[in-house]
Amino acid sequence: MERFVGKEVLIAFQLPGASAGDWATKQLPVQHDELRWIQGLPSGYPTFISVQHKTEAAAVPMFQDTALPTNWVAEELLAYDSLFKEAASAKILDAQSLAEYFQHSQLPRRILDEILQVANPDLKPDLGLDEFRSCCRLIGHCQTLAKHDKLCKGRRALRSELRSHCLGVPSPTLPTFDAPLPCTEHVSS
Repeated sequence: MERFVGKEVLIAFQLPGASAGDWATKQLPVQHDELRWIQGLPSGYPTFISVQHKTEAAAVPMFQDTALPTNWVAEELLAYDSLFKEAASAKILDAQSLAEYFQHSQLPRRILDEILQVANPDLKPDLGLDEFRSCCRLIGHCQTLAKHDKLCKGRRALRSELRSHCLGVPSPTLPTFDAPLPCTEHVSS
């Protein structure tokens, strides 16, 4: 869904067989039978907290399933949980600090912003284990896609791709970072 237009909504969708950047739009009444609201149709327009500005703004609810995965494989659990423990001990589980650390994945910031949006659908200020694991999985997918020059998509198309084709599937390779997480524990000599 793109935006509200009075008592209607403008939706964007892809037809079967359409290319990644080929989107069609349609305007429907807010109460149309084919629109599925996650928590039922609200009495007013829904609001959300903008990640960039942290201010309330008129917005649209997500129509795509935003549930985080539960199908972690052993290799992911071992790697992601270890990284999560390091991040927790370094006290960098807030979204901003993790976004800065995730830049060590060598992915462009716009890609990392999309990853954080998909992996943190509730826009929590501090990421929990599920959100952290989801970020790591999506970073692994994006690093793989970048190696094959298949990452150059618009924001909307990339977010849809991440949510529908990557989030629920282990990445071909675990993510790599060019710097370790900062450690707050010091070893005395």
